[in-house]
Amino acid sequence: MFSLFKSKEPDYCPAPPEKEDIERVTLDSLQGAFIGTALNAETAERVTGLNEIEKRINKKLAQICEADSLDEDVIPNFPKTATELLNELNSDEPDHRKVVELIQSDPAIAGNVIKMVNSPMYRVSKSEITSIERASVLLGNERLEKILMTVLMKPMMDIKPIYFHMYGKHIWEHSQKTALAASQLAEHYGADGFASYFLGLVHDVGKIIAFKVLVEAFSEHDVIEDPRPIVFVKILQKYSHMLTLKAMDHWDIPITYTQVLSKLAYAKRFDSLKPQEKVLHEANLYCEVDFLIQQQSMSPKGAEALVEKFSGDYSMYQAVVPKG
Repeated sequence: MFSLFKSKEPDYCPAPPEKEDIERVTLDSLQGAFIGTALNAETAERVTGLNEIEKRINKKLAQICEADSLDEDVIPNFPKTATELLNELNSDEPDHRKVVELIQSDPAIAGNVIKMVNSPMYRVSKSEITSIERASVLLGNERLEKILMTVLMKPMMDIKPIYFHMYGKHIWEHSQKTALAASQLAEHYGADGFASYFLGLVHDVGKIIAFKVLVEAFSEHDVIEDPRPIVFVKILQKYSHMLTLKAMDHWDIPITYTQVLSKLAYAKRFDSLKPQEKVLHEANLYCEVDFLIQQQSMSPKGAEALVEKFSGDYSMYQAVVPKG
């Protein structure tokens, strides 16, 4: 059984990096600051153990991580269209015409793709795009395929309770930005563009799964004590990587994708990463830092120091992180 706290000594999650010495910041504490800010939680506090509801939540997540497979009530099945898309794009000679037909075969998917290609983040034309055929011509096959995967993945990142909507929104927007940054970095490092985009899109799915479980566990019991924000943050950090890998296995995602996620989940050094791994590491780093800047938890000067510390390039950060 996993243990959230390995000792009875007080433990805590550092405040956002702007509030402490950059030299003391680790990737774990940076991630903690990112999650805490997304939750709008004060994380610079000390705790000495778990209360009753926190123990129940911790036990539930540990059981999920140790199980042979995930139940559909924990995470929905991977969309059939997404599976077909991944299989087609992983073939030796992808048929891009088939991808367009795949979109056109489902009116709901086609409608959402059209809506997204006209959004500020993806728009390439001053005039509104109204057909999949025109979108394919203007965007090109690879970009249209990325937008399709985004449309297919969005329902998987949904959190129903209204109170927690903002957290899900932050994580989903971060995933989209990481995917876009990764696809640009792929050109620089010679990595696969679609694989980079897909990995950016799904790398934080474990945070959504864990948070759904937290919400459900909290609602199932009569609670005297509320779960503390700092413990929410620590639980999400503890289990999110494992849950992402479990989701990849549950969805039968090709091993080439899961190997990248697994390597980064347990990496201690980042100067010897393979191109695909380096792309995802930097894209996630840049977008977490940018989120903290946007939320006024870090200054650009602090961001530059952190990016350089964790094997990034500040000029690259400025070039690839989507604006807005």
